[in-house]
Amino acid sequence: MMGVGVLPLESVFEEINNIWSWIKEGKFYMEIEEVPLAEIASAWQRNDLEGKRLVIIP
Repeated sequence: MMGVGVLPLESVFEEINNIWSWIKEGKFYMEIEEVPLAEIASAWQRNDLEGKRLVIIP
């Protein structure tokens, strides 16, 4: 296992491009849970977000 710091920068950019391609093709999906900024303190305490990405909205 290695950290990102030892990967060649070209490889990182190549993989980022691959991810964007998958998103455009609908092959990459992530569930998100939008939370207003005013509720962020309680959102960090939630334990029902497994598999979801917490997205803060204004």
